[in-house]
Amino acid sequence: GVDISESTLALSRHNQRKLLHNLEAVTTGKLDTSDARLKSIKATRFTRGDILEDCANGSHNSISESLNRSGRLKWDILVSNPPYISPRSFDRTISRSVRNHEPKLALVPPAGYSDSDEEQGDLFYPRLLEIAEMIDANILLFEVADMDQARRVAKMARQYQRWKGVEIWRDEPQIHHNHIESTSLSGVPVIGQGNGRAVFCYTRTGSDWVCRIP
Repeated sequence: GVDISESTLALSRHNQRKLLHNLEAVTTGKLDTSDARLKSIKATRFTRGDILEDCANGSHNSISESLNRSGRLKWDILVSNPPYISPRSFDRTISRSVRNHEPKLALVPPAGYSDSDEEQGDLFYPRLLEIAEMIDANILLFEVADMDQARRVAKMARQYQRWKGVEIWRDEPQIHHNHIESTSLSGVPVIGQGNGRAVFCYTRTGSDWVCRIP
């Protein structure tokens, strides 16, 4: 797990310890300690890194340096819920409870990287697609704000040759219609019901890992 916020990393480690403690208590006398869930939680690591930092400049906070510290530069799956709310949307559409109780750092990309409000809201996605290339990911899942942003991110992903498939998932992707609707982007599938919630990409290798509900 990679994040720029030290307090977020501390909370993640706290939650990891709590989850591990609870799971061990539940599984005592029932499952071997080699149980996959226990192994997965114990193997999870967190490191500080700046997704927007240029990997090429040798910054201590760049994602390449963060992954070097973790001992792994190749990963099968990349999942990200990045800051994706534009400054205008944050001021006009986000509820007061979110504005008052969630850190803005986790919601709105930093200023100074783009000229338009929309581009600032989309700031992390091109960088994450570059990182997916760098770590040779076979599956990619990005959370997005709505269907408009999902279409823009899907269009970005389709510019990369590595992805065999690019899909938009709604809030409930497990609920299938009789047919899969198609966006205007040359047939990007939109799956499930509700608002646009995620963009899902997979390579030819990754396609063998995807479980489809008939």
